[in-house]
Amino acid sequence: MLHRFAILLIVAAPLCGQAFASPAQWVEVSSQHFTVITDSNDKQGRHVLDQLERMRWMGAEIRVTLISTA
Repeated sequence: MLHRFAILLIVAAPLCGQAFASPAQWVEVSSQHFTVITDSNDKQGRHVLDQLERMRWMGAEIRVTLISTA
């Protein structure tokens, strides 16, 4: 019985440490149209922001093309 408890304690101890770890540092980056809040770094947040802006631009181009051909 004591042997099982010791194994359980060894397995569960690292998992409990994550519960008491310091909270993640959140980074906010924004453009004229979007705001990205991420727990990654500033460079990654700006990359995602750039992708969102590109998708927005592409959507606007497609909309203009569809309207002009109608």
